[in-house]
Amino acid sequence: MTGPCTFEERETEALRVAESALKEAAGLYAVMAAGPESIVMLHLFKRAGGGKVTVPVLFIQQPGLPAGRLKFMDKLRRLWRLDISVVRLPERQGGGDEKVYGLASAALDAVSRAGGAGAVLPWAGGRAAVTGPGIDVYMPLTVFTGDDVGRYITTHRLPRPSDVTPEPAVSGVHPDADGEAVREKLRELGYM
Repeated sequence: MTGPCTFEERETEALRVAESALKEAAGLYAVMAAGPESIVMLHLFKRAGGGKVTVPVLFIQQPGLPAGRLKFMDKLRRLWRLDISVVRLPERQGGGDEKVYGLASAALDAVSRAGGAGAVLPWAGGRAAVTGPGIDVYMPLTVFTGDDVGRYITTHRLPRPSDVTPEPAVSGVHPDADGEAVREKLRELGYM
């Protein structure tokens, strides 16, 4: 079985996951790191929540994050009236999968410390790091490609920090890859 084939089908599926998370998970937290995927994920929750992000947001801040990103996060907090808590990481994460797993692990630790029972992660590769006991994890963007992230931002006219460009939503798959390559990577990672 293949996943959603068109951008519209992938967007519908991502919104369905966001709606399910809001209905099913008590103590849900949205986790973000100020990248394009995080912005798209929050917007999906805004849509699923009737125009408001109804869950608290944990902003995972790495050392060395550009000042422009911090200003952007403050702007987004005010614009969308987000309930944001900042979790500062003591050290910068590596690149690629190591970065995704490190951020996801830090996010789940923060959710657990906050007493949360559910987490929404914007990274497709983060599921491998999800081992926190008693935490339900929702990942609406697993069906998105890097191109979809950029297209969603453009279609919905979302704010984006000027120093950020969409990255692949699936670790190891270039955003220009065809849909079948992305689905194959998702199957390989156990999502399909």
